[in-house]
Amino acid sequence: MEPRLPLPGLPVPDPVPSIPEPPVLRLAGCVLALLLSLAAGFSIRQVWCKVRWLLLFLAPLFVLIPVHLSWEEVHGFTVGFQAQRLAEAGLVVARALGVAMLLFPMMADTSFPRMLGSLRQIGLSSRLVNLAMFTHRYTCVYLQQVHRMHTALKSRGFIPRFNLDSLRVIGVQVGMLLVTSFDQAERVLMAMKARGYQGTFPPGEAQAFLPMDWLKCALFSFIGLVLVSIDRRVF
Repeated sequence: MEPRLPLPGLPVPDPVPSIPEPPVLRLAGCVLALLLSLAAGFSIRQVWCKVRWLLLFLAPLFVLIPVHLSWEEVHGFTVGFQAQRLAEAGLVVARALGVAMLLFPMMADTSFPRMLGSLRQIGLSSRLVNLAMFTHRYTCVYLQQVHRMHTALKSRGFIPRFNLDSLRVIGVQVGMLLVTSFDQAERVLMAMKARGYQGTFPPGEAQAFLPMDWLKCALFSFIGLVLVSIDRRVF
């Protein structure tokens, strides 16, 4: 699907997992998002690999929402736990996962460079586009460097344990990684300027809209309007 069609609507929360009542509809929206992702060609393993980090980020909600703190003059701070709010945390997580999974069928056949080019063509700031591009590129570079540092530590017999010595060694490695990242960023910037970089990249060729792109966009827009109407109780 041509990414310039769905990209302008990405900042708007998708209505499928945001239907407030009853909660079963919100869970059904999450399941629908999963089925659409599978229909787009993703496997269960691929979906899990993409949402597991989001799930790790959302996991603290199962503690933050049910647990509440209160102050009493006699007892001081007291900690309470409301079991019924645990279900509310689950619905919030289901909403976030549904929104994330609904992006997969829209972007299933879109490469990252093509998506960045489309962001530039719809008028997004070149600084934000360049930031996304460099983050995507050098995250892989630094992960490889972390892997090499871990291999070097293992070859020297280092076994990570939960003690001060292990934490000291890991802290030194993290510090070295930060210092080398600054040095590498300076070298990369100098090399890019030597090749004529002036803050922007060539825009590339604009992709033509295909009839199937318009059909997919219309389908998703229709589904969104119907669900928003249900959410606003228009019907």
